[in-house]
This record gives sequence, structure tokens and C-alpha cells, in this order.
Amino acid sequence: MTQQPIGVIDSGVGGLSVLRALQRRLPARQFVYVCDQAHVPYGTKSKAVVRTLTWRLVRQALACDVQALVIGCNTITALMLAELTAALPIPVFGIIEAGSQAANQTSQTHTIGVIGTERTIQERAYVRALHRESPRNRVVQLACQSFVSMVENLPLTRAQVVQVDRQLAGLKTPGMDTVVLGCTHFPLMRATIQAALGPAVQLVDPAITLAAQVAMTLEGATRLARQPGARHDQYYTTGQPERLAQVAMDWLAVPVEVRALRG
Repeated sequence: MTQQPIGVIDSGVGGLSVLRALQRRLPARQFVYVCDQAHVPYGTKSKAVVRTLTWRLVRQALACDVQALVIGCNTITALMLAELTAALPIPVFGIIEAGSQAANQTSQTHTIGVIGTERTIQERAYVRALHRESPRNRVVQLACQSFVSMVENLPLTRAQVVQVDRQLAGLKTPGMDTVVLGCTHFPLMRATIQAALGPAVQLVDPAITLAAQVAMTLEGATRLARQPGARHDQYYTTGQPERLAQVAMDWLAVPVEVRALRG
């Protein structure tokens, strides 16, 4: 059975954490990954700039005849989900509602931390979503913008690990038992974040719940069997293709061919 691919867009390499979750949940499907490493990060940019850059990514995904669009970026979700949903003739999936649902189900104390980019934190998108899940939820936010550039240039240095530990000290709150990784870059440095927060805190990767939602919407209870042979996903970046290929190899454990996106 041949099906249209599923598009995934992100500002940089962080969306690979979403792509990995989707590949595991839907192993028979093909994906188109489009990212904007030339302009990462999005979390410090104005809404007008994010809008312009986002539509460039969307046009490339649509040119690949995708069946659905997954926004693998919390900043784009916070600023653009409503517009994209209204404008596009295909299903559009954002990551913030998925992360909030997972965090609400995970937390026993209803004291939930959120780390994200400056823009995602300023927009208070997770605060609103978590309060929709339960008015009992107390949300503590912390902008960790510097983590994005760390992930874009992995591996972390010893000095960066110390920086992460110091920065996350500002998030620690009595009773907080759950922290949402509110930027798709952050799962790529999950072990460092977990070590800084301690084993009593459960980290929530919204991509897992998002992948389940995509699978249920597009295929319902039906699952296609895994097809033999190599994957044939497509990768595009406005940055250096070899850099994305290296991170993809490290994160997805498969070699990929990345095409340069220009214009």
C-alpha cells in the first residue's frame, strides 16, 4: 500500500526527536523532514519573522505532497498552529497540547515545570494548556534559550553541563514532580537535564504523545506492517546538510541524505 508521506517541520535539529517518535509509532510510513538551521533559533524572534520562516518550511513540505503536517517546534506551535490549521487542507498537529496532556497524566502533585525557548515561555502556551487539562495544575516556567544552541552543536562540553545544572537550579520548586521538555531540542540532551533535576522528577517528552495522536488520527486502530529494506524519508535544511546528516545519524541511528533548501 502506497501512502503520502507525513511532513515534519522544525527550526533545527530538535524536530528529529519528534521524527524518531513518529518513525517508531508508524514504522511503515515515510516522512519529509524540513528544518531551518540557517535561522535557528526561532525562540528569540518576533512573531512576524517566525511566520515568514514557517511558511517557507510549510511550502517545501507541501511540495512533497504530504498527507499531514506535524509541527516539531514548540515556538511555531505557540505562534502559528491556529493559522496553519485554518489555512491548510490537510491535518496539522501541534506539540503543546500533546505535552500538556502527557504532563497532566504523569504528575501526582499537580506542580509541573516547563522549560522552553524564550518565545514559548513568553506566550504562556503551556500554562494555558495545562490549566485546560486541570485547574489544579500549578505551572512553573523557565526559559532555557541557550540549550537550543547547545543541541545544534552537540556534543556538550563540560562547561555547558555545568551551565545546564546552574540554570535548572532556578526551576526547582517544592513538590514539583514533573517537567515538560517544552522544546523539541531538549530531548537530545535529556540525560544532562535529568541529572540536573534529579531522579525524583519525571521528564515528559511531548513527542511520544504527539506521535500517538498522529497515528490514531491518520490510521485509527489499523497499523501497516513494517516494510523490509531501508527507509526512504526525505530531509531538507536551509543550513549545512552534512551537519543535519550527522545529528540524524547519532539520533536516528541510520544514515540519511540531506538536501539543501534554498531560495
